[in-house]
Amino acid sequence: PMKPPYIIGRVDLDGADTSFFHFIGGIDVTDIERIKEKVKIGMKVRAKWRDVTKGDIFDIDYFEPV
Repeated sequence: PMKPPYIIGRVDLDGADTSFFHFIGGIDVTDIERIKEKVKIGMKVRAKWRDVTKGDIFDIDYFEPV
C-alpha cells in the first residue's frame, strides 16, 4: 500500500452494484490546490496495476485520473 500522505476515494466500477475505497494516485499530494483541481466527485479513473500481483485488492496499486 501507499505511504502517507495519500488520497483515498470511493470507486464505482462500471457495471458493478457496489463500490469500494482505494488509493487515488498519479497526483502530486504536496500541492493542495492541484489536488482540488484534479480530484472531483464523479471523475473517471483507471486502475494502475502492480508489476507483480498476488491475487488481492492491492494488485491494483492505485486508481489515477483519466
